[in-house]
Amino acid sequence: MEVTVDAVLGAIRRLRKVGFAGCSHSANRGSCRTGAAVKFPLVPEACRLAIQLRATKLRNTPLTGEPVRAGSGAFPTTEVYGMKFEKTVRIGAPPAEIWGLMDDIEAVALCIPGISNYKATGPKAFSALLTQRVGPVTARFKLTTKLTDLDPLKSVTAVVDGTDTGLGSSVHSEQVFAFTEADDGAATEIAITADVRMVGRVATFGQRIVGIKAEQVVIGSLANVSRLLEERRAGSS
Repeated sequence: MEVTVDAVLGAIRRLRKVGFAGCSHSANRGSCRTGAAVKFPLVPEACRLAIQLRATKLRNTPLTGEPVRAGSGAFPTTEVYGMKFEKTVRIGAPPAEIWGLMDDIEAVALCIPGISNYKATGPKAFSALLTQRVGPVTARFKLTTKLTDLDPLKSVTAVVDGTDTGLGSSVHSEQVFAFTEADDGAATEIAITADVRMVGRVATFGQRIVGIKAEQVVIGSLANVSRLLEERRAGSS
């Protein structure tokens, strides 16, 4: 049976009500090994979820053991949110001009809305601080970004990981940007496919808020790239 995002969130909420990832479901008692009894039956999906997430790379998601406490080093919430979105934008520059920015990663990074504290960490990698208003809070994610799978003039993938220890949240995203020539070479259509996963307090604000914010950051970045190219074009004329 496929476990949906809604089922995941519902299962985690049930687990959090008792302060630990206890499981008394008979079919999973041997796998959970918590030795704790719960006051209400947990659905099988919750048991499978706990086992599945425990095997993932979500190291900061406390699903077993002691209750989560502020300042314990673990995130104070186990909410998990994942989304994918696809969008196509057009930039008034040929693919070769856009691809030329791959040699100026700092300029590209500074096109991301809310970015600061840029530091190059490799030929196609950098760290930075991303500050964004998400729902009722201001998130400050310390990001590491690496550009991979570079196919000149055709596509590039950005792999991003970040944490906000103040909000007890983390984010992981993989964004693929595919370039297609348009307007007889005078413009470029960029097809964006983004896969975003958030864990922690930020993930509690719901699909609409988190989804819109993630899309705004990506689209805003490309709008700033377009302006950057226009300014450079104007400066060289």
